[in-house]
Amino acid sequence: MPDNSLTPLLIEVNGLTKKVTDSSGELTILHDVHFTVPSGATLALVGASGSGKSTLLGLLAGLDIPSSGHVLIDGVDLYALDEDGRAAIRKSTLGFVFQSFQLLPHLSAVENVMLPLELRADPDARQKSEHMLSRVGLSQRLHHYPKFMSGGEQQRVALARAFVTHPKLLLADEPTGSLDAATGEAVIDLMFELNRELGSTLVLVTHDPVIAARCARTLTIAAGRVVIDSLQHRPASTSPVPAVAKAGLPVVLMTTCPVGSAITVPEPFNTTTDMNFVANFFAAANLSS
Repeated sequence: MPDNSLTPLLIEVNGLTKKVTDSSGELTILHDVHFTVPSGATLALVGASGSGKSTLLGLLAGLDIPSSGHVLIDGVDLYALDEDGRAAIRKSTLGFVFQSFQLLPHLSAVENVMLPLELRADPDARQKSEHMLSRVGLSQRLHHYPKFMSGGEQQRVALARAFVTHPKLLLADEPTGSLDAATGEAVIDLMFELNRELGSTLVLVTHDPVIAARCARTLTIAAGRVVIDSLQHRPASTSPVPAVAKAGLPVVLMTTCPVGSAITVPEPFNTTTDMNFVANFFAAANLSS
């Protein structure tokens, strides 16, 4: 484990266990997981398909309930709070990037990015959203709807939405899983660049060993347990010319990506689950400050 003594911890996971019951009986999908992530650290979560990585992100975001154990975000125990309290943490601390983009189809690009700011009643929501879309190379696509945008453009809108609030913690679930290789490389470079510039902590779930190797630390999950906790001896960005520059996108500079442990649930989410996740994540009713 890395020495976090000089760096404040952003994530603390202690004894996290998740069990479900189906027709065959009780199944333990996450077993007594412990790890910590210092603020600004970079950590990739890897494991076989179905290992539960996406569900773990739900637990880190306070959108699922563990059977036992604790998740502390910036010193606050998520599961000592009620749902209103967890929603307040999501509003103030978290950003999320989904594999399947999860833009709201009836909103334009700028309106999608404005959404988390509007939930905070930010009077500068439009100005900040337009600036962030410009940072991801979409200043000419502000008023386009998702159906008129490519996959790479939609994921850049999703990145802008995730980063526009300057979150302390960004959770990314296979952010290139729906993209071709070249577009995925550009999106990952952009995500790392933005993260370094804004100083967020990024929890990144990936099946791609090349993406995982860009993080300072990797947790490998098997059978619901952390089986390998390894450090990378390389900088977060190893490409001298980022793909975003090659693609003609504005280059910011960015870093980090921490992550968590394991769970066994269908991955990726199905559409209904994804949209419920988005609805919960951006639920406005209990987010007034």
